[in-house]
Amino acid sequence: MPDQFAWPLPAGNRLFPGPERERAATDLRQRYEDGKASIRELIALTGRSYGFVYRLLAESGAVFRPRGGDQRSMHHRTALRLPAPARLPR
Repeated sequence: MPDQFAWPLPAGNRLFPGPERERAATDLRQRYEDGKASIRELIALTGRSYGFVYRLLAESGAVFRPRGGDQRSMHHRTALRLPAPARLPR
């Protein structure tokens, strides 16, 4: 897919209703689901916000990929390695 869009892209915060929105949503979904672009890359291509791109993908029925990498915090990983606290005798 080319880096150019076949649909008009309003600048800034302007509303994006109607058939143009549907065309844009379909195009972004195809790029995303083909693995050719991440949400962040689509943001860079369109110049729109994360919320806007995510909302268009969701409206079009895109199947979202899981986030990459280990999502557990460093604190959680460290806590997993600690031994269990000793219990006091009764």
